[in-house]
This record gives sequence, C-alpha cells and structure tokens, in this order.
Amino acid sequence: MKIKTNCVDLLSSPIVWFGGCVFFRLSLDLSYVVFVSTDLWGDGFPYSMDWFRLAESWVLLGCLIAISPHKFEKASDFLTLLLFVLCIIPITSYYCWAGGARIWFWALGFQFLLFCSALAMMRSYWHKKIWRPHRGPLYAYVLILVILGLCLFRILQAGVLDQLAFSLEPELIYSRRAFVSSQVEVGVWGYLVSWATKVCVIYLLIDAVVRRKWLRMLLAGAGCLMLFGLFAHKAFLFGVIIAGLLLLSWPIIAKGFSVVPIGLGLLMLAMFASVSILDTYLFQSIFTRRLFFVPAHLDFVYYEFFSNHSPLMFSNGFLRHFFEYPFDKPYPNVIGDFTGIGGKDTAANNGFLATGYMQLGWLGVILYPFAAAILVGLVNLFGRRSPGFVAAVCFYPFAALFTSSDLPTAILTHGIGLLLLLLWLDCSNSVREHGGEPHFPALHNQGVKQKI
Repeated sequence: MKIKTNCVDLLSSPIVWFGGCVFFRLSLDLSYVVFVSTDLWGDGFPYSMDWFRLAESWVLLGCLIAISPHKFEKASDFLTLLLFVLCIIPITSYYCWAGGARIWFWALGFQFLLFCSALAMMRSYWHKKIWRPHRGPLYAYVLILVILGLCLFRILQAGVLDQLAFSLEPELIYSRRAFVSSQVEVGVWGYLVSWATKVCVIYLLIDAVVRRKWLRMLLAGAGCLMLFGLFAHKAFLFGVIIAGLLLLSWPIIAKGFSVVPIGLGLLMLAMFASVSILDTYLFQSIFTRRLFFVPAHLDFVYYEFFSNHSPLMFSNGFLRHFFEYPFDKPYPNVIGDFTGIGGKDTAANNGFLATGYMQLGWLGVILYPFAAAILVGLVNLFGRRSPGFVAAVCFYPFAALFTSSDLPTAILTHGIGLLLLLLWLDCSNSVREHGGEPHFPALHNQGVKQKI
C-alpha cells in the first residue's frame, strides 16, 4: 500500500512531469529523424541540423513546461494538457529538425502563453452558479436522439448502406469517404452528420459506460462502428477509442498528468516495433506522422503562405458579404496545393494556432488564444458531470480545434457549440467524483462532494 501511494505521489510531482515531457519530446525527435524525415521527405519533412535551433527548441519547451498544469484541478487543466502534447511539444520537435520561420516559432509559444494566461484570468468565473432547466438531462438526450435519428434517415434516404466496410487501407478509405460524403453530407446534412459522429454517439457511449447501462453501451458502440464503416473517418475511430481509454484510465491521469507524455513516449517507441513485427509503416504513419508532425508542419506552412497574402478576414465564412474571398477553392485546398502534402486537392486543415494568423494576421495571434480559452473556460462552467466523463466527451471536438479546424468551424461544424449545450443541460447528480475518479452509485454508498 505504501509503495502504491508513493507511485501515485510521483505522478503529481513537477519533476516527474518535466521528465515525462522531455521523454516524449525525445521520442518525437527519434521518430522524426529515423522515420519521418527519411521516408516522407517529399511531403515536406526535411532534415536540417542546426545547433542554435536545437537550443531554441529546448529553451522554449522548458519555459512552457513550467507554466503547463501538471495535475488535475479543473477540466481546463486537461484540455490545456491536450493542447500541449498534441501541438506544442511536436512543434518544438519539428522546428528543431526541419526548421521554419524563427519569429513564427516564438509566436506559437506566445499563443500558448496567452491561452494559459486567459484561463488564469477567468478563474473567478468558474464557480458561478448558472441557471439550468429542471429537466435538462432529458432535453439533452432528446436532442441527441433527434440528431442521430435525422442522420440515420439521411443515410437510408441516400441509399449508401452498401458502402459499409471496415478497412484502414488509405486508398480504400479515401475513395469510399469521398463517395459517401458526396451523397450524404449535402447542405445542412453535413452539420448533422458531423455532430452525430463527433459529439452525439460518443456522448451516448461514454454516458452508458459511466452509468453501467450495458445494453445502451452496446447499441452506442454498434452505432460508432456503423458510422465508421460508412464515412471511413480514421479520426472518428481513434476519437472513440481514445475517449473510452480516457474514461477508463482517468483515475490514474487525474493523480498526475505526467502519465500522459510518458505513455505517449512509450507508444511512439512501440510504433518502431510495429514496423519490424508487422512489416508495415501504416500505424507509424497514422500515429506519428499524421497526429503529431503534419499539424506541426502545417503551422509553419500557414505562416509562410499568409505572410505573403492578405488575411482572409473571415471572407470564407460569416463575413463573406463584407470581404471578397481571394481564392477559387477552399483555403485548406489552397494550402494543400501550396505545400504539396498528400497530393493534388488535399485539404490541409490546421488548428487555431495557425488559422488565427490566417484570418486576422498578427491580431489573430492575440485574439484567437483568448477565444479558445473562453471555450475551454465554458467547459469548466457547464461541465458538472464527473471529470473523467467531461474529459472523454470533450476530447474529439477540442482535438479538432487544436489540430485541424479554424475556430468558427470547430464551434459549428465540429460540434463544440453543441457539446457545450449538452454539458449545460446535462447536470446530473447520478454521477459524482472523488479525488478526480469517476464515482458510481452502484459501487459506493456514501455521497461525495463534487469538485467541478
């Protein structure tokens, strides 16, 4: 028992947190030098050793580790951790070995500092009591079921069930995805499908696990498999898996965030073993390249492109009637053609760290981190369910905001707005938490005080 307690205490130690982040960064460095830069040179991942740049990357990383939360107190701590491990640490690794505009590298670090500072300034608002409908949870689940029902209706109407298949092969995935999307995701149906996959079905699945409703869990899991089999989004499949793993491992994660970078570092090393054992680069490419280095690479590409072009000023969206959109295709395809990554007409999307500069220039570098921090702060204000539940359902939409979506698109299309509405409505007292761990009434008799 004493040994177990000491291990738990170590997870919350700032020294172990610092060491875990360094270990993860080193595993990224090894992956880039050995795999990414050698096998993917043509996709914009060069290798260029520079000692001064190496020192810069570690200095910035060390400073940002110091201001990052290393243990759980609020939901915003977990989402800050998510931004740090998905974006900031890979950015420092990419800049070290591939290079990029120095001023933009430090601007990216500055945006993370602004994000953390904005959250700190909003602390006094997180404990405010807000009005919620008396039957809010019922309204939340009716809304979810209506969205899923409309999505199913559209799938049946489009007649694409014969496209149902399960494969991770890139060529099969992309061709099937393009066909099904062209038939189903037309107009407003595109929003409904996106909300169903990114928010609704995951919300139902995680809630069923927390409430120990096994039949509901099986039905939600079957829905996840069907949606993946039809729309062939690898990100959706991994989003569901990671959401489940977050919920199950939350008692450990809540004790100390150092387990996350350490676990990711070990997983990175396991990818090397997969190449030898399975004789394929598929998992290495999906995990190492796509999840970490493609967003980091595109962060610098967006700056390089829009430093020579005028900001969009949201002319691609809600201000289209006031500003003229300067391109003949969506900006992700423009960036894809510019960088050459993934071939012709590839949609090279990226997160708010890059798109703020794209939309508003240097003003966006200041405003976007504050706007993203407000969204994260609203999770603190609205999320009254157990911390593990809130972390699991928030992962996929906020990962999109951090790595692959502009801010307005993340709120509307990727479902952050819908998710915040559900969290506001679904203030259930049937699930509580103790010390950051999910608490199930069927397993415990005494009540515990909520911390979120």
